[in-house]
Amino acid sequence: MLKLLISGLLVCTTCLPQTPRRPPPPVKKPIAISKEPAVTRDFLIERISVEGTKRYKPEQVSKVSGLKVGDVGSKEIFDKAQARLVEAGTFSTVAYRYQPTPSGKAFAVTFEVQELDQVYQVRFEGLPRPDAELRDVLLASDPLFGALVPATEHVLKRYVKTLKDYMNTSDVAAKVVADNAERLTIVFRSAAAPLTIAEIQFTGAKELRSEVLRNKIAEVAVGAAYSETRMREILDLAIRPFYEAKGLMRVKWAKITTELAKDVTGLVVKIVIEEGLPYALNAVEVDGWNPAKELLDDIKLKTGEVANFDLVEQGKDKMVKFMQGRGYMQAKARYERTYNDDKKTVAVKYFASAGPQFTFRSLKIEGLDLLSEPPIRKMWGMKEGKPFNAEYPSKFLADIREQGLFDHLGEETKAKLNLDEKTKTVDVVLQFKGDAPKKAPLILGVPPPQD
Repeated sequence: MLKLLISGLLVCTTCLPQTPRRPPPPVKKPIAISKEPAVTRDFLIERISVEGTKRYKPEQVSKVSGLKVGDVGSKEIFDKAQARLVEAGTFSTVAYRYQPTPSGKAFAVTFEVQELDQVYQVRFEGLPRPDAELRDVLLASDPLFGALVPATEHVLKRYVKTLKDYMNTSDVAAKVVADNAERLTIVFRSAAAPLTIAEIQFTGAKELRSEVLRNKIAEVAVGAAYSETRMREILDLAIRPFYEAKGLMRVKWAKITTELAKDVTGLVVKIVIEEGLPYALNAVEVDGWNPAKELLDDIKLKTGEVANFDLVEQGKDKMVKFMQGRGYMQAKARYERTYNDDKKTVAVKYFASAGPQFTFRSLKIEGLDLLSEPPIRKMWGMKEGKPFNAEYPSKFLADIREQGLFDHLGEETKAKLNLDEKTKTVDVVLQFKGDAPKKAPLILGVPPPQD
């Protein structure tokens, strides 16, 4: 009976009207969300900027980085560019930043660099190629090579290797040398002892005789290691002023050649001079500290006459002394020239800078005994608090010499000036060195000591 009931239910169920079955909704795949910012995508480089440069142009820095506009960029690529700039050895720090451009489809990358402060001029000595050629070789190997170069070990080794490879020699060395008390220079030279200057010959000289020129330059040039660059520097320092004193402003060292000396070890340097025509002085101006203009008459520069740059140089020195005589102890002066090569004229413009005014504060006397010091102090005429005259202490000592107050007053007797930057005051120390007073007790009214 139970089986029949179940069968009947099943039959009835199959007899019910059918409802169409709906397919299940499709399963949506999750959207992939990158954890990396969009900036890490490999976009093209649209813009390269450089910040912090003083000596170098932005295009020089970007060239060393290896990046170019239009190349693919990425963090890995920018890291490598940064490493190349660090490897160059020219910067103390190198950083960069990058971001998408407004279009969102390219990169703008910016390098932030800090240049090394210790950089020096370069010259070449004793190498078998002209200086200009060697400079071109170094510039081709390093876009940052220029008039001033850092003297880091890495940079110098790289430049030495470049020169060795170019000249196919191992005979190249680099050294930092002192040309004078104020300037260091990087010298690339033969590792062997360089040939020195044994003799100098001049041709083409008319205004100054060749023997006069030889005498003027022999003291500073003969015996020095030769390089054409250094030779031209010596000529500019030792010979050019004598020509400019005669108005020959465009004198040229037209050609410099060398040959081995016959009788001694060294080089004979032959210099061809082109003196040019004399220039006339057509204007003299002073810019800066107005009282310095009062000196124009004293300088004795006359327009319309042949320019004499001995007088121009003396005028600069007079301006400095004039300002220092009024308490402007940090006074400076310089001048610029403006040439008119068509008319063969030159104009001079002085620039005078006075700086702060200093006053006299105190006098100290060293080297005199208790009997001699008071009358010397009484003779001192500069008053405390008044503008300091920088020439007065030396003139004061010269006056003492003239009066013969001391026997055999030593050459080391001098005046020492101590400037106080904060208070803008000057302390003077008179340092006497020599024999005991000769006539001071009698002249100054002090009774002579009793035996």
